[in-house]
Amino acid sequence: GKEGEVSVTLSLPSKEGKFRTPNFFLCHDGKKFGDRFWATVTAIKPKSADKDLAKVPVEDKPKKSYSQVTKDSVSKADAKQKADVKEPLGAHFVRDVNFPDNCLVAPGQAIKKTWVIKNTGPR
Repeated sequence: GKEGEVSVTLSLPSKEGKFRTPNFFLCHDGKKFGDRFWATVTAIKPKSADKDLAKVPVEDKPKKSYSQVTKDSVSKADAKQKADVKEPLGAHFVRDVNFPDNCLVAPGQAIKKTWVIKNTGPR
């Protein structure tokens, strides 16, 4: 099957700590299918010589806070395809494009997390 990217913009709390999003699923006609996927990051205050922190600009107005991510945050690239689906649907998590699990980021940062998902269904 084909692979595609799914992205969501997340805003981390302004405090240090380890944070995990709720689970995300792909949906068709309101029914979840495929693997679940999520983001886990560790927010630490940057030091002047800290090269391990992800260098991502903070957005002025993030779309969602890290604790308020909802299913409508997931991009809907395939929403245009409204075909009747009678075969079983399938989606498999392939890899993180960016911000791998437990990567270091600065508190208060807004990040755009992206995953690669593979279509494992018949179409």
